[in-house]
Amino acid sequence: LTVKGTAAQDAKGTTLDLTAKGPGQIDASVKGSLAKGFDTADLTIKGQARAALANAFIAPRSVSGQLGFDLRLLGPLQLTSLSGPVTLSQGQLADPALKFSLRNISAQLGLQAGRAVVVSSLDVSSGGRIAVQGTAELRAPYAGDLTVDLQSVILRDPDLYEARLNGQLRVTGPLTGGAITTTGDLTVTTNGPLSLGPTHVGGD
Repeated sequence: LTVKGTAAQDAKGTTLDLTAKGPGQIDASVKGSLAKGFDTADLTIKGQARAALANAFIAPRSVSGQLGFDLRLLGPLQLTSLSGPVTLSQGQLADPALKFSLRNISAQLGLQAGRAVVVSSLDVSSGGRIAVQGTAELRAPYAGDLTVDLQSVILRDPDLYEARLNGQLRVTGPLTGGAITTTGDLTVTTNGPLSLGPTHVGGD
């Protein structure tokens, strides 16, 4: 990673005007000020990078795509002080534990006042499309309220079944800790040796 620019100190703190370039197509700028003692800041953080930078932290899963960000950090040096959009385009996500991958991911996180507003859509490699929108808190336990639309999503095991899912689910509660509540309605149509025909699933 290469960082160039200036950092000028005065009685109030430090003024920054920096650019950074590095692996994963990192191309970013940081401009603004840090208070004396480096406990608060007023910074703009803009740029782009490749989502694959996260692969070292999520292995054996892998992600790809283009990230963009145009953020302001105002206040204490913590995640909840960030505001602005973070986008992912042409994304893909694969997990060896799953029989399908997620493709053509388009997502935007709008950060504001310790909360992320989520709007995302993606294709499932086995067939169908998923759209997600809602909110999630940026502090533990990361409480969320998300609506998930499943549009002809196909899950299959070639020797046993093929299932087509349509419907809408609402996911609420802490996104970490295992206390999530899921409600909604799904229509599941199956084929193959374990076929049950069209099945409606509703409620919690």
